[in-house]
Amino acid sequence: MTTHIRRHYWAPFLILSAIPLAASAEESRAERSASPLFYASFEKRVLADQAEGDAAPVGNKEVRIARRGRQGRALYLDWGALLSFAAAGNVYPHQGTLSFWWQLDEPPGKIPFSIIRISTRQLHSPQHLFAHLFWTGETLKLRLFDRDSRILEADAGTNAGVVAGRWIFLAFTWHELEGLRFFMDGREVGNSLGRYHFGRWLGQIGIHTQALTPYYREGNERRAYVDEFRIFAEALSPGAIANLSQLGAGRAGRHPSAKKVDAGLRSGHWAQRFGWNNPGATLAPRSPISIRPVRILSARDLKRSSPAAVDGFSESSWPPAMQGYPQEGRTLQLEAPREAFSYLSLRGNLKGKIYGSEGSRRRLLWDLSLQRTGEATKLLNAPLTIPRIEVERVSGQVREFSLLSIREAPGNGSESGWLTFRLLPVELAADLPGQSARQVRSFFGRRTDLRTAYLPRDREAWVAVPEESYKAPSSPPETSPTQGIRHIFVPPFLGHTAVKAVRLRLAGSGEDIPAESRVRWTVKDPILPQRDLFSLDFLWSAENPLDIDLDLENCFVPAGQPLWMTVASDRIDFSRRHFNNAEIRVRTATEWRLSGNQSVQTDLFNERYLLIRQGLRKLTRRLDWMSMDFASARRNFSSVDETFRLVEGLPPPGGRSRQRC
Repeated sequence: MTTHIRRHYWAPFLILSAIPLAASAEESRAERSASPLFYASFEKRVLADQAEGDAAPVGNKEVRIARRGRQGRALYLDWGALLSFAAAGNVYPHQGTLSFWWQLDEPPGKIPFSIIRISTRQLHSPQHLFAHLFWTGETLKLRLFDRDSRILEADAGTNAGVVAGRWIFLAFTWHELEGLRFFMDGREVGNSLGRYHFGRWLGQIGIHTQALTPYYREGNERRAYVDEFRIFAEALSPGAIANLSQLGAGRAGRHPSAKKVDAGLRSGHWAQRFGWNNPGATLAPRSPISIRPVRILSARDLKRSSPAAVDGFSESSWPPAMQGYPQEGRTLQLEAPREAFSYLSLRGNLKGKIYGSEGSRRRLLWDLSLQRTGEATKLLNAPLTIPRIEVERVSGQVREFSLLSIREAPGNGSESGWLTFRLLPVELAADLPGQSARQVRSFFGRRTDLRTAYLPRDREAWVAVPEESYKAPSSPPETSPTQGIRHIFVPPFLGHTAVKAVRLRLAGSGEDIPAESRVRWTVKDPILPQRDLFSLDFLWSAENPLDIDLDLENCFVPAGQPLWMTVASDRIDFSRRHFNNAEIRVRTATEWRLSGNQSVQTDLFNERYLLIRQGLRKLTRRLDWMSMDFASARRNFSSVDETFRLVEGLPPPGGRSRQRC
């Protein structure tokens, strides 16, 4: 099958990448004034008055608008009622404020019940929880879970004063550099302070939901009123919270102020997020090199399959956040292919040891008995081929464990099958001949992964432009003034394409540049963007050019899907200094080939299962199960099945066998 580049690639591709730049000034003003991301007055309907994400509810059961609100009308929830909204775009996990007015229509009683839940898409905490505000039977309690499932907890004490018929103003703020603060009637009643790292992918925001997961929603057996529901992108100051409790920042009032964060503190916390404060956590590559992920074939913990530590989802973890078999969570047994690896990477706060075994021989690969940081890597003295790996856990969790094969790059990229791209900021790519900024905005969708999962400072996006269309900018482009995530998008293809490798070429910048930059370069799964295909931390001396081949073997990229990469660095100006002269080469295969190793076929079936499961999650988040349009659902799953039958070379239902692409 011949591989073609889509001629007008930037239009559909900018749906994902052009998010912040069309309205960057507006977003910066919103940050400064701390305007709500989400605001529901419940004056006339359950739809949000203002929403950066989706304003329509995901779950809406037996709720109505009542006349007796704190300010005008309010939301009334009867027994079993629930209301939930999509979290994407409406709340950020790294920092924020949630506030609302709440009144019980009956005595609280001694039985616990939920008031507010914010759920996660991946199961890394009990019941998919990110934040949970609930009545314990005696008081109000608030819990928040970080990315390693550690609990931040605060409560209102024994004198909470929760009685039927009384309006109570409830609010809580969270910030990675400060922790959690819980407010009641405008005053702080509890906190859990410290520095934390939260996850990225949130699921839903639930009001009076006893259960809220990607698969299931259930309401409370309590009657209550809710009014003036707000979510902010910033952790608000105590003065701003007090202002909200006095009905400030209302429909005509001014917006409250956000807290100020020290830049030096943020920089140190940023390095800690990626483990860069650990000298051994980054690879110092000798250019040119080729790096290939060695895919784990299976992962088992006692009697059950436990792939969470090796599935590419950095927010799923082993051991799982749920009850399992006795003795579960102590040893994870991994089966690896007979392929040499020389580099181990671990994300999580695991305390334990990692062994490799072949036959009766068993050797220690990595001693993490004293390991307490969130990121760690180990470069072996020599490549190893070990079919079985055992992770023995004392405490902590593994969010992601991976093996890498590192060797000298096989060629200079001049062989056939390579496509060459240069990088341009997305707003400059929109001005290339044949594409206007107005046309870009017409394709611009607000509810996308960049906007919903990343803070405004983490949305700087670059386009990989074909070399023949590239035009160097006349002046240095404006870039984000803070440390953050930078995004690179390689244009989509016309047909299903196998991408074999991506070559990164970063030009040296001379002696005036500081000696070293720490970088994390990640390639996203084209089918499941929440999943990482490949992630590499390296230390680069900017005085010398760098060539790295990311060997993806045969990465299946569906037609019309871009190849998305994210880049993080300890230097604020990394993209401005190095992306302008960077070159990205993509090597494609003209036809899809499967190796003779049966494990590859098994792996493709696993990928197919993951996609179908993810599709089911999306459907259940958008529609109530009992009211689902089954014809529409069946069409969704048919398209998924057809795609993967195409990849695996299987005949479609009732049709002839297709040629592998």
